[in-house]
Amino acid sequence: MKDRPALIIALLIALYWIIFPLMPKPKGSDAVAVGAVCAGIFLAWQYIETFFAILFKGERRQGWIAILCVTGIGIGMVVSGTYRLVWNRYDQPAEWIGTATSTFGLAILMMSAFFLGLSHTLTKVEGSYPGGFWRAVLVALAIVIAFVAGQQFS
Repeated sequence: MKDRPALIIALLIALYWIIFPLMPKPKGSDAVAVGAVCAGIFLAWQYIETFFAILFKGERRQGWIAILCVTGIGIGMVVSGTYRLVWNRYDQPAEWIGTATSTFGLAILMMSAFFLGLSHTLTKVEGSYPGGFWRAVLVALAIVIAFVAGQQFS
């Protein structure tokens, strides 16, 4: 099984859809939030020393942007999971939905995933913008425009 991570992931997704609907609310949400916090801590911990060396000592090595992003994904998971646990603890107040605080963890995940996707081209030695850079900027701009339009028309 250790040679087949895709199979393990597929089995975990299947288990999620089998078990989660049977769990009382918000126990399933709490279980996933605890899993996200644990996975996020585990992921961030794998890279945290290099993360701080890049941020505070200015170290640059092959894949340094990817290391920042993977650590950011772990941090985003911890923030999102923690927020979900606190939100559930206080009986899921409706006024907490859609706030800057409620989406902060997701914003960290989004930014980290976006730059992780660009990391292999942003660290090219040539020093010029990669061909796909402007396409990525346009996609990001389209996402922002779609979000703002959704806020205006909802």
